[in-house]
Amino acid sequence: MMKTRIFGIVVVLVFAGAATYWAYQRKMQPQPIAETEVQVDAPAERDYTYESERGGFSVLIPRGWRVAERTDERTFEVVIFPDIYGDRIPESFSTRTHVSIFPFGTGSGGELPWVSASSSLANPNDASKSTAFVTRTGEPWGWTLSFTGTTETSVWRQWGLVYGSLDMIQDEPVCISSKQVVKDMRECDPFVGDLVQRGGRIDRVDETKLLRVLRSIDVR
Repeated sequence: MMKTRIFGIVVVLVFAGAATYWAYQRKMQPQPIAETEVQVDAPAERDYTYESERGGFSVLIPRGWRVAERTDERTFEVVIFPDIYGDRIPESFSTRTHVSIFPFGTGSGGELPWVSASSSLANPNDASKSTAFVTRTGEPWGWTLSFTGTTETSVWRQWGLVYGSLDMIQDEPVCISSKQVVKDMRECDPFVGDLVQRGGRIDRVDETKLLRVLRSIDVR
């Protein structure tokens, strides 16, 4: 009887160990990442207002621009961009002309490619916070907006973020330290006060349309 009981305990332990090992191996193996789903609208024939029930906002789509919804397992993003790119949607936080709207956050923490050099208002909503990115000549080429004064139930109150940027004929970026000394770009570190400055020529037509988009965003 004692041997039978010991044998039963050993069998249980073996099965438990095998199950634990299988679970560990499964955890260590790379899991498949859900494919990004993209839905792109045709170019707007005239200005119109795009309503996102899922994202809780509305925004202007200028004539000749397109709107796309990009969704993966972490992020829901609405991208508004000129038809010159066709179906090639600009990447999130790229410097191509576009506006990316993230009602539920970016999924990556919203890391930006350059440090901001100044702030300016890019949306008439008194509750919004707007940060501008500028060229070396002081001209804005990109913006981020957050809406923190919305209703308690709004997803925007904590997570919502908007990023817009303008493409340009670019000069090489320059890294300026907090002591106003030019540094090697490979050593540029925003966490110690370094600032990346950009130069180039901005398309004024795109700038006007992009600012219209940013100013039109209305969150619920």
